[in-house]
Amino acid sequence: MKNIFKRFILVFLATLALCLPAVPVLAATDVLDDPCQGFSANDPNSPTLCQNTSQTPANNSIYGPNGILTKVISLLSIVIGIAAVLMIIIGGLRYIMSSGDPASINSAKNTILYAIIGLVIAVAAQSIIIFVINRL
Repeated sequence: MKNIFKRFILVFLATLALCLPAVPVLAATDVLDDPCQGFSANDPNSPTLCQNTSQTPANNSIYGPNGILTKVISLLSIVIGIAAVLMIIIGGLRYIMSSGDPASINSAKNTILYAIIGLVIAVAAQSIIIFVINRL
């Protein structure tokens, strides 16, 4: 057991000795200095940190007009709208086929009512999201 431990330490120290010259020497820097001093904001050779990469809502790939978030929200709104219209149609058909049964009529009216409420909430949510995205 001692022999295996000694070999492990020997291999570890040999690897460390071989890799040590490859470790770069770090120079002390003042963290309060401006890192972009001497670089132009529009110079393509300047570091990425110093380049002018500010994004406006018009060109933002997340929440801009063609952003991922905007597309996902629009797709969800379309799906919710289609589902609400289908539920209104199903509620109407159930109302027609209720044959005067008060429980069936009440169930069909509730289906139509809840589908309309869901549609109104979806439209209001879409309007609020578009308003917030345009304000960013």
